Amino acid sequence: MRVLKPPAPLDLSADARVVFLAGSIDQGTADDWQASMAAALADRDVVVLDPRRDEWDASWRQSIDEPRFRGQVEWELDGLERADVIAMWFAPATRAPITLLELGLHARGGTLIVGCPDGYWRKGNVEVVCARFGVPLVGEWAVFVTAVRARLLTLALVAAVVLGAAACKRSPAGDGAPPPPATCVRDVGQVDSFAPGGAPVDPKRPVHTYSIVARDPVTGDLGFAVQSHWFAVGAGVGWAEPGVGAVASQSFSEPEYGRLGLERMRGGAAAPDVLLALIAEDKGQAVRQVGMVDAAGRVGAHTGASCIAYAGHFVGDGYSVHANLMANDRVVPAMARAYEATTGDLAERLMAALDAAQAAGGDVRGCQSAAIRVVKGVASSQPSHDVKVDLRVDDAAAPLVELRRLLALSRVYDHMNAGDVALEQHDVAAARDHYAAAAKAAPGITEIRFWQAVGFANAGQLEDSLPIFRAVFREDGRWIEVTRRLQPGVIPKTAAGDELLRRVLAEGPAR
Repeated sequence: MRVLKPPAPLDLSADARVVFLAGSIDQGTADDWQASMAAALADRDVVVLDPRRDEWDASWRQSIDEPRFRGQVEWELDGLERADVIAMWFAPATRAPITLLELGLHARGGTLIVGCPDGYWRKGNVEVVCARFGVPLVGEWAVFVTAVRARLLTLALVAAVVLGAAACKRSPAGDGAPPPPATCVRDVGQVDSFAPGGAPVDPKRPVHTYSIVARDPVTGDLGFAVQSHWFAVGAGVGWAEPGVGAVASQSFSEPEYGRLGLERMRGGAAAPDVLLALIAEDKGQAVRQVGMVDAAGRVGAHTGASCIAYAGHFVGDGYSVHANLMANDRVVPAMARAYEATTGDLAERLMAALDAAQAAGGDVRGCQSAAIRVVKGVASSQPSHDVKVDLRVDDAAAPLVELRRLLALSRVYDHMNAGDVALEQHDVAAARDHYAAAAKAAPGITEIRFWQAVGFANAGQLEDSLPIFRAVFREDGRWIEVTRRLQPGVIPKTAAGDELLRRVLAEGPAR
């Protein structure tokens, strides 16, 4: 870990992971939180940009004509632009007007993590901006540090996966056809053989451990998240239906709680009433652990008397957390605190609860699988369009780390989809913002930039698209062949479409 402060040159290698510490610096008022964050990142391979200048002189004129002042501002602007993560802390009892300006400048960039505890004079403004643009927002220092470290770990894992995918590329076969796909990841499970026909479907062991169900009070979104030391926990612990509710059934799990719970909530029954009725009908309720939330935010939870310790649940405003077979009794309270202290979208808050559970001790057996699902709070006529997040890690040494990586990657593609929609609405500026955010978050995924270029070309922004096509074609010639196949499905088979295709293909390397 290196720390750079102004006026030191921003000597950053192309592959450096950069964290910019934006936030309160008020001399004599704000604590040197930047030094504390740098210490917390000391074990990470990162470059920390700390704008707190050691020789700052308050007598300098704050004018563009004052070279030392202007140099400080430009150093900060350059650092913010080059950062992979912007850690922004609004210290209580400070005003930090420049930080508010930087929040507005970078809210759409996908790099911000914001900490704003009670006591900051404009906390409401910060909350509104973060909610509008989906910026992760936390209120406690320890959670803030954890969020920054988790983001860095996610970025490192995304980069590793991209490098692994690149290593899988093979030279084309002699006949010009691409080779069969190669397997690039090792098996995580320790399976030497398998029994034909598999095992009984009915679970006989406590296969699920800690989970959360919740409704977002702002958007109405519904979802669940879970982690367990059991294979494929996402296949049988959680259910979420748009406009209806979410259910988690664990311990000695009974899937009928999911099916019947959603069915009865769909009919208008409140989640607590549905749960009480199903428990009354279940002879095995003593070993069940269940949480339910409906589309109105009403919540019910149950922990059977015979669930394996440590076991318990907590019902909050629009959510419930549940855990059994825990290492200690701190897991459930930690989940509730993290969910309530974290803002951002529902997926981010669900993940925060899982991370907190693991940090508090987690499953006494360890980790194996995890899952998260978020659906819209109001169902549309196209149910498949109402699922916002649906991710599973069925077998991994660190399933929460992998789940965060997948969530980060899904947000990249969300930006791509939003860019496409913006182009359809002729909002080129918004499309550029979304495409740029996707490309910055996953620079090694060539396909993202390819479809960005296709989107620009089809929207009449050909000159914007050509440099992107040129770079993509030089990185991987297979995209030239993909481009040739875009007619007539993507590029119309017309004279204008033929000319557009000719211009694009001309960006390929000369033979």
